[in-house]
Amino acid sequence: MEANYAYTQNTESFSLPGNVVGVKTHSHEVSGAYVFRIPMGKITPFVLGWHF
Repeated sequence: MEANYAYTQNTESFSLPGNVVGVKTHSHEVSGAYVFRIPMGKITPFVLGWHF
């Protein structure tokens, strides 16, 4: 089982005639995965699943 989380902050600046404007952004990302294996002698089939 695997779980991941990420958070990012960013500010983009735009120049307008006589003015500079900054737009702040905040981004969250969450993901996870699970591997299900069935041992069968020399071969081990698996299923990988994830959710967004």
